[in-house]
Amino acid sequence: MKSYYIHKLDGNMQGKYSIYIGKKSGIRLIIIPLNREYEQWEEKNFDIICLYTQIVEIQEVSKHYE
Repeated sequence: MKSYYIHKLDGNMQGKYSIYIGKKSGIRLIIIPLNREYEQWEEKNFDIICLYTQIVEIQEVSKHYE
């Protein structure tokens, strides 16, 4: 299975995460993981958020360095 690089964003993007779709393409998704109530997680533990998230809100799809 192919894996993607995901990391937390900070500053005015707190609570959002970036997923790089491909190194060559430079395309990334900005997402907000949502809990079972379709709300942003209050949990701060990244591993727990990754383990239990089943729904994400896609905020942006872009070429990161353009």
